[in-house]
Amino acid sequence: MTRNYKEEYQRWLDSPALSESEWEELNSIANDEKEIESRFFAPLEFGTAGLRGTMKLGLHQMNVHIIRHATQAFANVIKAEGEEAMKKGIAICFDCRNNSELFAHEAACVMAANGIHVRIFDALRPTPELSFAVRCYGTTAGLNITASHNPKEYNGYKVYWSDGAQLPPQHAEAIAEQMSKIDIFDDFVSCDFDEAVSQGAYRNRDRRGISRVCARTGYKQSGRRKGSARV
Repeated sequence: MTRNYKEEYQRWLDSPALSESEWEELNSIANDEKEIESRFFAPLEFGTAGLRGTMKLGLHQMNVHIIRHATQAFANVIKAEGEEAMKKGIAICFDCRNNSELFAHEAACVMAANGIHVRIFDALRPTPELSFAVRCYGTTAGLNITASHNPKEYNGYKVYWSDGAQLPPQHAEAIAEQMSKIDIFDDFVSCDFDEAVSQGAYRNRDRRGISRVCARTGYKQSGRRKGSARV
C-alpha cells in the first residue's frame, strides 16, 4: 500500500511502537508541513553502501525503527543463504557518532532473534577493522554503523558481504526488495541485548581479541605479542 506523506506521518503518530518521547517529537511538528514532508515523503533508499540519513524520527530518517526494519530485511537475505550462512553470522561495529552504539545493539538484537550468530565489538572501531573482522572470522556479512565524513546530524548503516567489501548489487537489491515487503513496525523480531549476550547469542570482541586472531592468521601488529584465539 502506497501512502502519501501525510498518511505516513499519521500512521507513525498512531503507532503503539513509538515511545512517549518519540510521540512527542512527532507531535511537535504537527503544524510544520515542510518538516512532515521531509521526514515522510519516501523511505530511505537501500543501495550497495546501505543507508544514510539525518537522525530524526520518520520514514526518510535514521532511527531505531529504520534500523530494525533494514536489519530484518538483511537477516532474511542471510537466512536465504542457508543454515551455514546463519552459523557463520555477522560482524558488527560502530563509530563515535550519536546513537551509533544504540543502532548497533538494535541491529544485533534483530539478527540474534533471527537465529543469526552475531559478533559485536564492545567499543567504537574504524571501518577497515570491520572489514578485516569479516574475513578473519569468516562471517557471512558485516555491518558498520557510521556516516564517515558526513555532518554530525547524520548516521549510516553500512553493509558488507563475506569478502569484507560492500554488498554486491544483487544482495543490496534483495535487501531493498525485502524492505518493500515487510512492515516497519510489525514484521521484525528482536530480543533483549544483555540477555542474549549472557546466553551466548553474541560474542563480544575487543581489540585484544581481534589482535589474537590476527596473530594466529599470520598478521603481525607492532608491539603486540602473538597468541591463540578463542572463537
